[in-house]
Amino acid sequence: MSRRSEERRKRERRVLGWSLGVAALVHVVVFAVAPPMQVEPMVGTDVELDTTGAPGGANAMVRVFFGPPTVILAERERWTAPSERVLSAEREVRLEEACLTLAGDGRTPVAGQVGLRIRASGRVDLLGLEASSGDPCADRILTEVAGDLWYHWLPNERFGAPVQVIQPVTLMAASLAGF
Repeated sequence: MSRRSEERRKRERRVLGWSLGVAALVHVVVFAVAPPMQVEPMVGTDVELDTTGAPGGANAMVRVFFGPPTVILAERERWTAPSERVLSAEREVRLEEACLTLAGDGRTPVAGQVGLRIRASGRVDLLGLEASSGDPCADRILTEVAGDLWYHWLPNERFGAPVQVIQPVTLMAASLAGF
């Protein structure tokens, strides 16, 4: 009986060895023949920050929240994007010495609105501050980060380029040096 068990084990080891060898060979062939895969991260929004112009010498990290923008259609006509058209982001910025108080503990969020013109590429041109936060330092930061937006959903068939929008921006928090 032990002889039959031993023969069976040898046969099963041989089958296992061949199976592993064939599986490894199939994987090598698939990786060699298949084109390289491009992975795109899944995001929940069609707006992102353009970080190519991140300021040199940044001494602070800010967390900002972009609310749904309002598209200006005509003199008095406006369309506000759905509530899911929001973006929360972190951005390195340079805080001037007079503005270091923005990074203080217990600071409440400050909000403002920035006017933007969205070009055909989705990149933006700053038109200026539409509604101030009441703090000149915070206004500068809100304007700077809004100028780095890159819209992927505007312009579209409904709103042709250039699209003028009012973008609500809230400075949620700021932290210094060590981020």
